[in-house]
Amino acid sequence: MSTIDQDLSVAVAHHQAGRLEVAAAVYQQILEIEPGQSDALHLLGLTHYQSGRSEEGALWIVRAIAENPGMVEALVNLGIVLADLGRRDESVASLRRALALDPRHVGARMALGNALMLLERFDEALDGYRH
Repeated sequence: MSTIDQDLSVAVAHHQAGRLEVAAAVYQQILEIEPGQSDALHLLGLTHYQSGRSEEGALWIVRAIAENPGMVEALVNLGIVLADLGRRDESVASLRRALALDPRHVGARMALGNALMLLERFDEALDGYRH
C-alpha cells in the first residue's frame, strides 16, 4: 500500500468518525503531494459541505470530477450539494451523468427524484423514484 493510500485511509477514518477538520487537513496533505488525487479532492469537498461551506465544497468536488470524470460518487455528491445551493438544474445534470455511468445507483436515483421535486417536475420525479 502506498503512502498516499495509507494517508487516504487515515483521512477517511477521521472523516467517518466526524473529525472533519482533521480529515480535511490530511486530505490537504495528500493534495500537496499529489494535487490531482481525485479521491482526496472529492472527500475534501464533502468535508467542506458537511461543515456548512457548500460553495467551497462544490468547487473541490468539481475539481475531483475534472480529474476523474467517471467518479459516480462524486457526481452524486455534487448533485446533492448543488441542489442544496439552489442550483437545481445543474444538480439534475450531475445526477443524470452519474446515472449514465451507473444506472442502478440507488442514491443517485433518490437524489435525482428529490431535485426534480424541488423543480416541481413531479411526474419525472415519480418516474425516477419508481425506477
